[in-house]
Amino acid sequence: MRAKLVVVVSVMLMAGLCSMVVAGSLDSPGAPSAGSGMYTLQQVYDYLYAGTVPTIPESF
Repeated sequence: MRAKLVVVVSVMLMAGLCSMVVAGSLDSPGAPSAGSGMYTLQQVYDYLYAGTVPTIPESF
């Protein structure tokens, strides 16, 4: 029983470490000032209150 538990835990740890290695780059693809590509809270409020169609800013 204990041997199986050791094998299962070691396989889970190896899988977790491998997934962290191949996760990819953490660097941002652009400057934060370029925008997030999401609506602002003011745009959502205006859409819900007055029906004005918001424009999505350029995404970084």
